[in-house]
Amino acid sequence: MNCKQMSILLVEPDDYDLSVTAALIENCPQPFTLLTARNHEEAVQKLGYFRPDLILTELSLSEGSELQALEMIVEAAGNIPVIVLSSWALSYLDLDAIQCGAEDFLTKGDIDEETLGRSIKFAIERTKRFVRTSVRGVAAS
Repeated sequence: MNCKQMSILLVEPDDYDLSVTAALIENCPQPFTLLTARNHEEAVQKLGYFRPDLILTELSLSEGSELQALEMIVEAAGNIPVIVLSSWALSYLDLDAIQCGAEDFLTKGDIDEETLGRSIKFAIERTKRFVRTSVRGVAAS
């Protein structure tokens, strides 16, 4: 990984979960700059002027469908990887989130800074690889 400090947009409405997740990020092996949003609408607005290296988003933010809110974030993110954080360990929801474009689905109570750090690192690297491969494919056409 390069030496540039990476940035994360953390989308989390709950004060307690925000502080716990921010502490996990702070204690990851690699340092990150953290920007927060309290809901998906605020996150999409911030993506208009801030392009983080990764988005961590709570899935239960929306009053409507969780997956519609995730799709809104993924669409606004473009090539920025999105990792879902959830308080729910529902087996059907994790696969649905991945199919909507999330790079990973993590259950809040099951992660530590090492697990979160690995997930972040791998999501960013997978996205870089995908973008490089896509660019090469377009150039070869």
